[in-house]
Amino acid sequence: MQYNIFKIRDKENLLKDMFDRNFRRIGNEIESDEYKLKLYYKYDDDLKLGWKNILIEFGEENPPTRTGISGIIICESNENNYAITYGASSFLVQKYSDREFGFDFAKRIELKEMKRKSSMIPHSTKNSSITSFKNTKTILFDSGENITSLSFTPEDSFYGKKPSISFTGGEPLIYADFILELVKKYLKKKFSVYIETNGTLTQQIRKIYKYCDVVAMDIKFKSACKQDLFKEHKLFIESCKDKVFIKTVITKQTEKEEFIKAVNLISDISKKIKLIIQPSAFDTATNKKTFEFYSLAISKISDVRILPQLHKLWKIQ
Repeated sequence: MQYNIFKIRDKENLLKDMFDRNFRRIGNEIESDEYKLKLYYKYDDDLKLGWKNILIEFGEENPPTRTGISGIIICESNENNYAITYGASSFLVQKYSDREFGFDFAKRIELKEMKRKSSMIPHSTKNSSITSFKNTKTILFDSGENITSLSFTPEDSFYGKKPSISFTGGEPLIYADFILELVKKYLKKKFSVYIETNGTLTQQIRKIYKYCDVVAMDIKFKSACKQDLFKEHKLFIESCKDKVFIKTVITKQTEKEEFIKAVNLISDISKKIKLIIQPSAFDTATNKKTFEFYSLAISKISDVRILPQLHKLWKIQ
């Protein structure tokens, strides 16, 4: 059972062609983030496909019992429109789709495996598409014009199906032995594991590192904690550089020199480690300092982001 995803280039003519071919709206409009989803379907006695769960999701109280349904979900937003097709309807939609969509999509995915799937006719006029299959993690990318199509398996994180459990603090690594026992016996098969830490307990993170999926580490500045912890931070980052991202809280007391020292520490280990800059206040002086620090960091680290301390925005103690 397969579903195809297209980026629509010409929605007006696609809808006209759909109605000419007896596709009809069914059910309610569904809103998902900025998108509005509308379901269109038609019967085809030669097809043995069922889409009953989709019909119910769109509010159809008495879905038809016939199985020969071709379906199209139109996903509309102010900027882009997409179509998800089921059954033979993909041949209709692909005529009105963006040829480059499949390429652009594929470039953003970290792949676990890729292999040649099947040969195609050269100089095809078919548009590129992406096909996903129910109950499998394989995605089929069809360029629409290459002599081959490719089957690839994204990294597990692409699907986001496994829920996450977070260990925060205080300092959770004080209890590294307990976390290790808990994760090994009960959690690892069902949850991804997120650790939030002050980045000083290197021996403890080594105990549980193989079971962690994400390590969120704070760099503590001397202006805030009255201690120079950069030696400890360096050892800690080196021990988990493939899973760690760094957070720094910027206050009125944060000095430019210590921030530059932190940036150099991170970039010397790996320029690919993500850095999150968190302003502690929302006044003009702190904002100015935050954006100045961002400019300094992005010149040496490939992924730098500004994220306010949300618990202060939400007034959570």
